[in-house]
Amino acid sequence: MFYQFFLISRSPTIRVIRAIRGSLSPTIRAIRAIRGSLSPQSIRVIRAILGSLPPTICVIRAIRGSLSSTIRAIRGSNSIFSYFYTMDLLTVKSLHIIFVVSWFAGLFYIVRLFIYHVEAQEKTDVEKSILSNQFIIMQKKLWWIITTPAMVLTVIFGTWMVVINPSYLYAPWFQIKLVFVCLLLIYHFLCQRIMMEFKRGVFKWKSTQLRLWNELATLFLVAIVFLVVLKSTFNWITGTLGFFGVAVGLMLGIQLYKKLRSK
Repeated sequence: MFYQFFLISRSPTIRVIRAIRGSLSPTIRAIRAIRGSLSPQSIRVIRAILGSLPPTICVIRAIRGSLSSTIRAIRGSNSIFSYFYTMDLLTVKSLHIIFVVSWFAGLFYIVRLFIYHVEAQEKTDVEKSILSNQFIIMQKKLWWIITTPAMVLTVIFGTWMVVINPSYLYAPWFQIKLVFVCLLLIYHFLCQRIMMEFKRGVFKWKSTQLRLWNELATLFLVAIVFLVVLKSTFNWITGTLGFFGVAVGLMLGIQLYKKLRSK
């Protein structure tokens, strides 16, 4: 009785197995045909590749596990920005200062190149052509490799500092600093427009005007530094005026010395 029941229950299973086997037969024949067409050297290469798969799979699984834990940590945080909070404020501030220095260095030097470029137009045709082409290359590399990337990174790390410590936004000195930063960004893009005009051979600026234009960046630098260090709306004004007063006094003294020496 039990044997008959076993035979009856086994019959559908056997039919399913036979059906699967029948469907696999063409695939098995194709694999055997491919294997018969392969050379022994190719078979050894395939076996070596298959043998190296288990360690590779283990490495991939380990990387996937570490990524999953990182993603879970980020998802489990209270804010999407909390992942970036792990960097110390002083570290972000240091990076901000580094790129501010690089940005101002680029702005100071690009205007000096503008001055030399304008003065080169007074040379002979051969000298003017050689110097102009050289200045165009120098301005392009300085602007797109140093100055503009430094500007972008300055803004990024400055914004990062505000995200970490939003209380900056309520400080009067910081609000005034933001005004100067916006003016400095306008100055940056005006310099970019001058560079594009010079590249097209359009020279609307004289060398004297560009020298005065270069001092405007110095004004922004002095005002921002005094604001950040002194953190007082009065002291930064007196400090900036005092700085430029001394600078003007030195310039007048040098001009007077040259006149006296020429006599």
